[in-house]
Amino acid sequence: MIFIDTSIIMYAAGKEHPNKEPSVELLKLVAIGEVEAVINVEVIQEIFHRYTMIKMKEKGIKLAKNIMRLIPRIYSIELSDVIKAMEILRRYDLTSRDAIHIAFMLNRNINEVCTYDKHFFDVKEIKAYKPEEIIKRYRK
Repeated sequence: MIFIDTSIIMYAAGKEHPNKEPSVELLKLVAIGEVEAVINVEVIQEIFHRYTMIKMKEKGIKLAKNIMRLIPRIYSIELSDVIKAMEILRRYDLTSRDAIHIAFMLNRNINEVCTYDKHFFDVKEIKAYKPEEIIKRYRK
C-alpha cells in the first residue's frame, strides 16, 4: 500500500506541467487497481484549502469527490498522529502538513509515499517515490 501525497493529485488536476502526465498515469494505475493507494482526510483538506485560496471552491469540491471515489481508503487523523507529528517535526525540516502525513503513515505501517515533495525524500523512516518510479515498477 502506498500513500498518495496531495502533490500528485494537484499536478494531475492542474495545468500543463512536466509532473502532470506522470501524476495522471499513476492515478490511472490506482483507478484500475494495479496500485493499492491510501490517503487521509488531510489530503482532502489540502485540496479544499488550495482551491478556496485561488477562488475555485467548486472545482476543489469536484476534485475532492473524484479523489474520494478513486481512492476509497481514506483514513482519519487521530491524536496519536498529531503526537507522532510533533516528534517528526523535531527531527526533520518539514511542514506541519507533511509531518502529519508521515506520522499517519508510520502509525499504520505504511512505509511508501508517492510524491513530488522533496521533503519526504529526506525522512529515513519511509521510502518516497516519484510517480515515474512507481509506474516503472508496475509496468515491467
